[in-house]
Amino acid sequence: TTQVEIFNVANPAVPVYVSTVYRPAWKPSQQTVYQNGKLYTAWGTEGFTIDDVSDPSNPVRLGHQAYLGAAVVHGGLQTISPTPDGNFVVTGEYTNSGDVRLWNVTNPAAIALVNS
Repeated sequence: TTQVEIFNVANPAVPVYVSTVYRPAWKPSQQTVYQNGKLYTAWGTEGFTIDDVSDPSNPVRLGHQAYLGAAVVHGGLQTISPTPDGNFVVTGEYTNSGDVRLWNVTNPAAIALVNS
């Protein structure tokens, strides 16, 4: 699918499906990063999401930031990188200007742009 699927790989020879993290719209994910029970996902021109996956069988959407960049064919958010403390996220965009943005995500329900 174009969703993000969570698998239990305790036995890598036999991965077991656990659950799905659903996309915010129709775009497939570009990159996912798991850190401290949270899944950070870049969704191209659909922006990025932060999901609590501390219980992998029941992911909970904590926040969604819409894409701010210019519309470019096959463009949008391509990379996402949370800081070690999880308070900020850096996103990289495939656009004509190749924007890099810094976001404050201390409150994932109210994500704020810090700089670009």
